[in-house]
Amino acid sequence: MGVHGDALKIKLTAPPVEGKANKACIQFLARCLEVAKSDLEIVSGHSSCTKQIHVELSPRERTGITEKARLMKALQDLAGE
Repeated sequence: MGVHGDALKIKLTAPPVEGKANKACIQFLARCLEVAKSDLEIVSGHSSCTKQIHVELSPRERTGITEKARLMKALQDLAGE
């Protein structure tokens, strides 16, 4: 849905029951960012509408400017910027 303050706002159709919305959120972001689902982790907001997501880069990618730039562009594209 775009940027909302300093956050990215997304809308999911999965119900917030038994972790279904959290799972859908991770699947959606993994697909959009072109990373494995296992590289994403909800670090806060498991039962809230507001979540913080950690994206884990492989060791060789942690310092890779290109990978960080690719992820930032994907997030900007997602936000519609």
